[in-house]
Amino acid sequence: MSENEITVINTELLLDAAEKIMRPEDTSLFSDEVPVRLIEMLKGILLSHCEIDLGLSDIKSLVRDEAVASFASAYAQGESAASIAATFALNATLQSEQIARRLLVHIRFHPEYPFADITKALDLIESRVKSNGMYQLEDSETLRKDEVEIVMIVTGIGTEEL
Repeated sequence: MSENEITVINTELLLDAAEKIMRPEDTSLFSDEVPVRLIEMLKGILLSHCEIDLGLSDIKSLVRDEAVASFASAYAQGESAASIAATFALNATLQSEQIARRLLVHIRFHPEYPFADITKALDLIESRVKSNGMYQLEDSETLRKDEVEIVMIVTGIGTEEL
């Protein structure tokens, strides 16, 4: 089981961590300022084998011209777990009147989880993004049939006038 987490991080540190993940021969340590959970989630995003693979160029695009990024990981179990996790991640990274200019979302769920709720969660997330978000869906038999994990990295936070 995962725990919910919220972090604000300097985008240079985020990009540095992503670059180190993509270069396994690089044995230098990650900065102490980068939460271990964020490193684990970046590895999951960058090294997963999904229908849509996200890479280092996607991370660079996400943090382009931004000083900070908000990161949230959310876990929910039971009926409407995807919608519940999406709502937590959105509320953790954005205040009610805010939208994101750019965002990356990784959703893990069991292959038998109802896709209608995944779609509802994606609609909730998309309603708070000014431009296109990057989405990665991963079905994982390591999760129970009613569990969903969502990782969200948000940059360019502002109001509708962005």
